[in-house]
Amino acid sequence: MKKAALFALAALCVSAAQAVTYTWTQAALPASVIKEGDTKVAQTAGWGNTATASSVLNTAKDKDAGVYVGSNGGAIGDNAWQNPSVTIGGVTYYEGNWINNDNVGQITLAGRGGAQGMSAALVLTLDAGTVLDAIKLNLTLDASSNSFVGTTFEYGVGLNDGTTLGTAVGEVTATAAAQNVELIFALDETYTAKAGDKVVVALNGSGFTANDAYSISGITVNYGVAPTDSPNVPEPTALALLALGVAGFALKRKLA
Repeated sequence: MKKAALFALAALCVSAAQAVTYTWTQAALPASVIKEGDTKVAQTAGWGNTATASSVLNTAKDKDAGVYVGSNGGAIGDNAWQNPSVTIGGVTYYEGNWINNDNVGQITLAGRGGAQGMSAALVLTLDAGTVLDAIKLNLTLDASSNSFVGTTFEYGVGLNDGTTLGTAVGEVTATAAAQNVELIFALDETYTAKAGDKVVVALNGSGFTANDAYSISGITVNYGVAPTDSPNVPEPTALALLALGVAGFALKRKLA
């Protein structure tokens, strides 16, 4: 076996040995808020084209459990919610409506003049005693309008323990096809929630300045727990690979 191949194999073995496998539990998401008469998703000032995923998380971190939407420049008004934008199962929903289907969420946000750069946040309340090692966010972004292709969508998740807000953020460039996104926020250490602790999710469309609506579907949040008996002990396969990698290093040194 060539020395370079042995080195690559050993590096792979170390990576495999360090991997953590979480046990995931799906979180309950806020109840649906569907336009009926004058009932709409609450809008939140302070989000607009200058917002970031981090600023959306910070704005929403102390709010009650629910879904929040912010419009361009922090303006607040109902004009952004009036036009139908998406039909699902024969039912027409309006921009800004939040749909919870068995804790899988969907929201369609405005992106036209007067409401460009709309963003949303979800606030979830943790039950006291909930144990967390990681938080996982999944979603599907459909910003396939030609106006959005090439622009940036940001997303993030945070844990507010009442004193500090730990966060993880990411971004994706809009393409002509829907994209599945996953973000895992691994905590520095195992955390046991207190009453009032919250998980916050940011869906930040501030990079979208075109006059179109965009949709985010398949939104799920999962809480992860690492194995408690031996969280960093590799599985037998990983151990065998690691031993092979060490042998490879020894042979490499002998051949040098």
